[in-house]
Amino acid sequence: MKFLSTTTLIIACFGVLAAFFVAMATVGTRRFKIKDYGTLRFVFGAMVVVALDLALVAILDISSTPYAGFEVTPDYKVIHVAPNGPAAMAGLRDGDFIYALDGIRTDHLHALARQSRARIGEEVAVTVHRDQARLDLLIKQVALPGKDLFLAWSGTVMALVMLALGLVVYWKSPNKVTTLYFLSNLSFALAFMKPPYLETAVLRNIVAFNFILFITMGFAFFLHLAVVFPRAKPLITDGSFWEMIIYVPAPLMAINYLGLRLLQPRADLLVNRVLHEAFALLVLACLVLTLAAIVHSFRTAKDPETWRAVRLLLPSALLGILPALAVLLLETFRPTLNLPGEAYYPLLAILVPLSFGWAIWKYKRPVESRGLRQVA
Repeated sequence: MKFLSTTTLIIACFGVLAAFFVAMATVGTRRFKIKDYGTLRFVFGAMVVVALDLALVAILDISSTPYAGFEVTPDYKVIHVAPNGPAAMAGLRDGDFIYALDGIRTDHLHALARQSRARIGEEVAVTVHRDQARLDLLIKQVALPGKDLFLAWSGTVMALVMLALGLVVYWKSPNKVTTLYFLSNLSFALAFMKPPYLETAVLRNIVAFNFILFITMGFAFFLHLAVVFPRAKPLITDGSFWEMIIYVPAPLMAINYLGLRLLQPRADLLVNRVLHEAFALLVLACLVLTLAAIVHSFRTAKDPETWRAVRLLLPSALLGILPALAVLLLETFRPTLNLPGEAYYPLLAILVPLSFGWAIWKYKRPVESRGLRQVA
């Protein structure tokens, strides 16, 4: 089974490299260039069908998803116990360190990933360290409460809206900008979607691996979209170094994840925490650069047509990005601090694809690229 899991993840790694190559060809390089973006229609349609299949599986799984009522950091320190939830009833407290789950130590992430999900009504044995004592607790799994049920459904609905927007805008006018818009929407939709639970550890590892890939590629596509729409920003030319370097972090994050899963380092929890912090910094860098590009477009929109297209981009981006980014940074670097209603902040992110879709739909001029003639 371990050989099968390792082999499958290695195959997935080659799949990532292939996807990275296709992405580079899609967005345009000097050597590989798609001259007619309309030829991707059926490929993108097939990708949406696959995403819809995953969404259907995720929707069917919502009612059977167990809830324990606590949250932990990447190194398994308990940072929040829901009042009157299963964990609180079992005696779990904020500040406890979870040492083992059903007898499997939490610093063995590979073994934990192979562990099956508990069913609703089952009890999970949790060993915690509190001060200098070790305690054994039994936490009964229950169905998702109203708040978590709403968030699960909201994430899935947002994903479906993103898929529909991306496909409709691309289908109306296939070009480089609409292709980037579709790809960013597809990536974020798969990230927002509640991941379906799969019985085998191999498939669960692949799902987790793909989440890292999709979310990092989503930020790369989004940044690339912001720097070429409505006009290419300074230093950006088709196939330039600055255009291509946007996509470097995605395979790096994927390779780091594979290293954690395949090599199983002894300092699993430390590596896991470092990866989470590196991911947060990567997201911060991407979103800061994206906001800078949007501000540039907002300030340089002089003609009426461009202004009508981009006038909503900046306020929508600020409302959609900053709250979710604040939650991510606090959860990563100050997990004990909580903002009021922070669980709902990511829902504001839907404003970003809505405003970009509206702007691209309204903008009639072809997007110009600096240095090289636009091929699309």
